[in-house]
This record gives sequence, C-alpha cells and structure tokens, in this order.
Amino acid sequence: MYAYGYAPPPPRRGGPSLILIGGLALLLVLVVGVGAMFAFNIGPFAKTAPTAIARPTEPPATATPRVTPTPSPKPSSAASVAPSGSAPTAAPTKTASAVPSGDVAAQLLSHVPTTFAETCVTTPGAAPILALATCTVDDGAIEVTYFQYDGQDSMFQAYEGFRLVSQIEPESGDCQDPASWPAENGYNIGGQPAGRWLCTEALGQTTIYWTDDRLEILSQATHTTSDYARLVQFWIEESGPNL
Repeated sequence: MYAYGYAPPPPRRGGPSLILIGGLALLLVLVVGVGAMFAFNIGPFAKTAPTAIARPTEPPATATPRVTPTPSPKPSSAASVAPSGSAPTAAPTKTASAVPSGDVAAQLLSHVPTTFAETCVTTPGAAPILALATCTVDDGAIEVTYFQYDGQDSMFQAYEGFRLVSQIEPESGDCQDPASWPAENGYNIGGQPAGRWLCTEALGQTTIYWTDDRLEILSQATHTTSDYARLVQFWIEESGPNL
C-alpha cells in the first residue's frame, strides 16, 4: 500500500541499447569504407599492372666474310737444255694444245727424265691441274714436282702467282748466277723461247720454278740444303720435262 499522496514512477519503454547502436555505426563505417576502396580501385580492389614480357632481341646480321682468292699452286720444271738467252717477257699467247686422251698421270710421267722417274709418285689433279708427279734426286736432297695443266694460260697464271708471292720483278736477273738471286727471266731451248723461270730462297732452301710452253707443264725444284750450284746444274742438265 502506498502512502497517501505518493505516486509510483511511470513504467520504462523499450529502446535500442547502446551496444546495438555502436554495432550499426561500425557496420556503416565498414560499408562506406569498402565502397570507397571499390570506387577508387584501392586495397583488395586495386588493379594489378600488367607485367612487361621481355622479347628476345634479334641478333645483328653477320657480315658475310669476303673470300680472298689465293694464287693457284705453281709447279716449276727445269729445261732439259741450258738457256741460251732471254725470251720475251710478255705472257705466252699460244693457243693451249689439247691434252692427249688416256692416263694423264702416265703421260706426265713419260716427260720426266728416266734417270729418276722411278722415284716419282703421281697423283690426280684438280682443275686446272690435270695431274702431278713428285720425285726426288740426290737421295732426297732435291725434291721435284711436275704439274700438268689443262692449258698454257692456266699454267702461266699459276707461275705468275709464284712470282708475285716471291716479290720478284720480271726480267730481274739470271738464275744461273746465284749472286743475282732472287731473279726471274725467260729461257730458250735450241734458240727458241721455251718458257720462264724464277729462282728464290726461303727458310734455308733454294727453289727454281719454271714453265714449259711446249707441254703446259709447270715445275718446281727445291734443294733442301740451299746448294745453289747443284740446283742450277740440275735444272740445266737433268730436270726436263722432256718431249
């Protein structure tokens, strides 16, 4: 029972609690933040920049090596008759004669003097060389090689190559006189121009190269111990090639 003149407090009405209000505020903040990150492409919504892929660089073009032609080998052959004078210095102009059919190596060997032909070894050649024969004299002290060419022009070009490599001027001396070495000149057989010859020395060896216009044979004779006198004697008296 209540005392007279006292009224009880009115009943409380239900309302949102502070915890609920705080949770809603937090949720609102999260929604706004996520929306902002999505709108501005930041955070987890940021766009990944594409990674550049390296492309192999094409290698620079390689210059094609320029091939420099080298003079073809020039065999030297000694005349079977002592030179009787200088021949004209102009290159031979005679039309090349046809090489007889058959065994070219055997035909070449037939022009080698019989005194040492049995020491020779013949080998097939490659154009313009048809065949070659390598021989020895004086128990190997002199080495001789005969090259059979397919024509006089190709033979003379090979000889010119040897002359140029040896740096010898045309008609520059007499190979019969060792004091004039190195030298180059023409030679005669029986009073007629037969070819050209040059003489030189290198690495302790003396060498004579010579052409035979009658046979299209270029020859080379080398004395391994630089005996000038013996090499010249061999060239004049024994070397060939013979008709």
